[in-house]
Amino acid sequence: MCLKKIIIGFCLFISIQSTAQDSACCKQKKWNHVLGVQANQLIRQVFNFSNNNPTINNPYLLTYTASNIRSNWGVDAGLGYTFNNIFDNDGNTKKETNINDLYFRIGVQKQIPLTRKFTSQFSFHILYDLLYNNTISAQEFNFQKTVITSKSNIARFGGGPAMNLRYKINARVFIGTELNYYFKHGNTKTDVTTTNNFQGQPSDITSSKTDNTATTILLNMPTAIFLQIKW
Repeated sequence: MCLKKIIIGFCLFISIQSTAQDSACCKQKKWNHVLGVQANQLIRQVFNFSNNNPTINNPYLLTYTASNIRSNWGVDAGLGYTFNNIFDNDGNTKKETNINDLYFRIGVQKQIPLTRKFTSQFSFHILYDLLYNNTISAQEFNFQKTVITSKSNIARFGGGPAMNLRYKINARVFIGTELNYYFKHGNTKTDVTTTNNFQGQPSDITSSKTDNTATTILLNMPTAIFLQIKW
């Protein structure tokens, strides 16, 4: 009787496991995820076509797309960040520059298969840029020392359409490029302070500030090349 119960229990366990596996197999993948990185520098190192390198006008170094397999609609996002700390000293003037630039976009996108290898993507993005530049320049001449501090802060919002074309290398690797037409409106603030120090005299400090708004509509041609991975 014990052996019979063990055999029956084992058969029930196998039956439950098989049912669970069948249920898991029935669950189909609903979304495709694609992560892209700007690969112009890598391509230049591998393929040196010429010494004339075009200016890359796309600041979004990383891109991410999640698209529904059934409808081909989804979400598209891009991120770019630049940090530079530059120090120059020519013997008379010392200059230090700190640059912090952030670019972000997010929007809806539609995938349109063209051929077995080529796919196009149409998106509409909302944009946000935050650019910061701080420069300190110090110069000494005889008994006079001049320090100039310059700060620039730019905040911009905007939006616009973008079109992406990508080529399928294999099932998970793609290479593509992008064209976008963006509207941006923002505020630019600058603050420049000049301090003159004379030996034995009080410091002479002058400053000037500006606060301006600007609107741009810019067409960015497809100069950036993205290496994309799908999972």
